[in-house]
Formats: sequence, structure tokens, C-alpha cells
Amino acid sequence: MFSKPTTQSSIDFTIMESKIDVSFINLVNKEIDLLLTNKKKVSASAKLVCQIKNGEQLSLTREVKIFDSIYKLGECMAENYTSNYFANSFVRNPYKSAKCIDLWSVHQYAGDYNPIHNHSSIHNPKLSFILWTKVPEKMNNRIEDSLFNASGKEDGCTNFIGKSSGNILDFHPVNNKTYYPEVGRFLIFPSWLNHSVNPFRCSGERRSIAGNITLGLASNLPLNQNDKSVYNIFGNGNPLKWKISLNF
Repeated sequence: MFSKPTTQSSIDFTIMESKIDVSFINLVNKEIDLLLTNKKKVSASAKLVCQIKNGEQLSLTREVKIFDSIYKLGECMAENYTSNYFANSFVRNPYKSAKCIDLWSVHQYAGDYNPIHNHSSIHNPKLSFILWTKVPEKMNNRIEDSLFNASGKEDGCTNFIGKSSGNILDFHPVNNKTYYPEVGRFLIFPSWLNHSVNPFRCSGERRSIAGNITLGLASNLPLNQNDKSVYNIFGNGNPLKWKISLNF
């Protein structure tokens, strides 16, 4: 009467995660601490969706060596992301180069948050990334086991919002993903993906770095004039093989 039924499932976004060495994070925080005291620091808040009244958001220039390393890290991760994405989709990867075009730090304190937004309108990037470098000690969201009774379970968390949400009993699963801030945690995701950051109530700074990546077809995307090919620097774009300490 009929052939054997088969089912297929799909999600509408892919996020790649990595862990960055704490020695590198310490160097990044040291340089950012200096920037915070610099009268010539440049605010990035005017071009970012944010409700940050107690903290600030600062532009990070590639001219500073440690920040340049984060630009390169983003480019390296982007090549790894695209390589894996198309390999898993059984499609030839059309992208041959990656360039980080924006980088900024986010300094949040109690009450600060980011409403739902995406990065697709900022110079039309393809990928974006987040790297946490500081998390308040009293942000106890990981030790809570429910969202009831004002537990604070998802305080300060980043939420990625897929295209579907609903009741699983109606075959309409929730397609959202929540990430807890963790020092050294690195996420890279499509720039069109909506996301938000929850406020928190405890004392201390929640510090992260974010950036946007454009992708070039073939060899038509120029790299930084001081760089060689990203492939040559990072070993075929594999960030897990990149020894950050060798740059310092």
C-alpha cells in the first residue's frame, strides 16, 4: 500500500563553540582595563542595540596587538565554521576567506541588558561571534535548577531565538538556545540569528567581546595588509590547532 515511512527533522541555525585559553583572556582583560581609563576610548553604543546604563560598549581597534589577535581568532573560527557547515551539508564550500570588520567590548553591570536583535544590518556580515572574558562571582545562574521563585537561573544569559517556538504537544518544538556566560567561552553564529542578553542583579562586571565577520568568494576579499593568508597563519583555518601563546 505504501513505502516505509521516514522522517526528517531540521533546525534553522548552527552555533559553533570553542574554549579560549585563560592566559590569553588575562592578556585581553589587561589591555581592556587600560582602555577603560583612556580618555580617547571610543564608544560603540550608538551603533549597537543595547540598554546599558551602568556599563559601556567600546570599539576595539586592530592597531592594538592583542585586539588584532581577536580579529584573527574570529577569522580563524569563521573558516572553521564554514568548512564544517558545508561539509555537513554535503555542499562545496564557496567561501575562501574571512575578515573581521567590527570588534567591540561589552561591559555590563546589574540592570544592563540587550534586547532581541541581530547583526545582519551592520555592514552586511555573514557571521558574528561572542567571547566572554569576565563573569560576576555572585552570578549563581548555574547552580539553580528552575525558573520559578525568582531563582535567577538565566540571569545574564545569552538567548538565541530560532524561527519556531511553541508547544511540543502540537508538534511545534521550541527552537531557542540559552548559553550561560563563562570565561573563555567562544560562540560563532550566523549574523541574522536573533539573540538577546538577560539582565542580572548581582554586583560585578559581566564582560564580553563581540565581532562581525564578512566572507569572501574565491580570493576577492582583501585581508589585513600585514597578514599573510589566514590559511597559512592558522593551519587551514582550524582554531583548535592555533597556539595563541606563540603570538606573545
